[in-house]
Amino acid sequence: MDAMKNLVTAYSTREFLDRPIAEDTLKDMLRAARWCGSSRNSQPWNVIVIRDRATLRALAEIIPYGKHMASAPMGIAFAIEGAGRGQSLDAGRISQNVMLAANAHGVGTCISTIADDERDRQACALLGVPDGWSVRSFLSIGYPRPRTPEEAAAAKARPNRGRKPYAQIVSYERFGKPAP
Repeated sequence: MDAMKNLVTAYSTREFLDRPIAEDTLKDMLRAARWCGSSRNSQPWNVIVIRDRATLRALAEIIPYGKHMASAPMGIAFAIEGAGRGQSLDAGRISQNVMLAANAHGVGTCISTIADDERDRQACALLGVPDGWSVRSFLSIGYPRPRTPEEAAAAKARPNRGRKPYAQIVSYERFGKPAP
């Protein structure tokens, strides 16, 4: 897939087909994770691939706004070592790499995060993540469930939130200064 098309067509998927992810697709996603940049090239992560239904359901209960994990055929948790300032940025970068690699293969994803320490401890215990690490970013992964004709019609009838205009989100030299 063309890189720009991949970037602008990626969206969050919260409903999935009960269809496993092809192994070569998963390997591409993991290769995208492996080659992701990180602060000072520290690569402070461990990517945990989760296919066990009970574990996915348990994560759906732990992660706020992560109920979609329960119905996904696969999930990924990003365990990050240490608690330095760059780690949350690194978790976001690796998540985005995997999401774009998935989209290139027609696979849907949705990111979920944990902000509080207690839920982080619960997720770490569930996934066997050692002390000194945290797991606050997750992806549910699967082939998107097609919309029914009724769902498609309802979606068409909703106002399109779309994207903000370029001039509303881009400033030059100072906030609010339009393009020359």
